[in-house]
Amino acid sequence: MTEVPARDRIVQCALDEIEKNGIVGLRVADVAIGADVSVPLIYKYFRDRDGLLAEALSSTIASNFLGDIVKIHEFVNKSDHRVTARDLADMIPMPNDPRRQRNRKLRAMAIAASYDIPKLAEAMDQCQRDLTKATAELVDSVRKRTNCTSPLSLDVVVLVLQALGLGLIVSDVAPTTRPSDKEYNEYLVDFIGRHIVGGH
Repeated sequence: MTEVPARDRIVQCALDEIEKNGIVGLRVADVAIGADVSVPLIYKYFRDRDGLLAEALSSTIASNFLGDIVKIHEFVNKSDHRVTARDLADMIPMPNDPRRQRNRKLRAMAIAASYDIPKLAEAMDQCQRDLTKATAELVDSVRKRTNCTSPLSLDVVVLVLQALGLGLIVSDVAPTTRPSDKEYNEYLVDFIGRHIVGGH
């Protein structure tokens, strides 16, 4: 079994602490104990607590969302038949998926804290730019492949897709307002059918 590098252990322990105690409760000393490293090593890698926080949240958020985008892109590129709206919608995690709920919680915490923590704001800005670019490349690739004729620009389609995900954060604090997975999937099929694989 390969040992996890110290830097990766630190990031994972920081993330665990954030999920357990929130951003305010993140203590470098607790991360050092959990990662079995010294506090000075954490400062060597991340300079300070805010640098550690920025890395733990932005890298996790980016890898979670980019992982989903990469899977869909691979499916589209390997598919030898017409890609349908249902194909794509079925690959997007649904609102009640525990992994997706965790990702939304981390993203909501990161967005809120980035107003007060400049390093986190900078890291989240880069994260958002990376996610927007990857989403735009995927949507553009599918639109070209399917000769989509939607009147919505690529930028608008990407914004709507991102807004759908962020909008679910609201329903996390009021679960009775969350759409069912079936309703959400049907909306995605309709939106993707109109503006990514088809159009009017």
